[in-house]
Amino acid sequence: AKMSKSDPDSAIFMEDAVEDVIRKIENSYCPSAPEQDATDASSSSEGMSLVQDELKNPCLDYIKYTLFSREAYTFKAQDRIYENFEDLKKDFIRGELTETLLKETLAREVNALLEPVRNHFQQDEEARKLLEQVSAWRRGEDLG
Repeated sequence: AKMSKSDPDSAIFMEDAVEDVIRKIENSYCPSAPEQDATDASSSSEGMSLVQDELKNPCLDYIKYTLFSREAYTFKAQDRIYENFEDLKKDFIRGELTETLLKETLAREVNALLEPVRNHFQQDEEARKLLEQVSAWRRGEDLG
């Protein structure tokens, strides 16, 4: 399944638990080659992508725009260390970096980014109340 903000189980939220992030990334769409069916709705010109990318791979998007956007970031996948996104993407497309290893590493890195946020919501009473309100709103509950 492709990641989509309209499907809460396919988007990663700042308050997601560790296991939620792992599940969502494990189940995410992660192609290593462009789709063959050009008429597929995901390849329409009405998509939300700002950059033309034939793979349309949300895992690689997270890695490129979230992880590698940080200064001097390195992606460490077992014995491989990537200092830039393009080398990682090339190895993934060639099969030298497996989908499983890419997703496991991505989940670990996203969870590391979210941990301070989770701690903030757990330790700060005002933040916790605000999160409860937002969560209730997302579920469609009346906040009256």
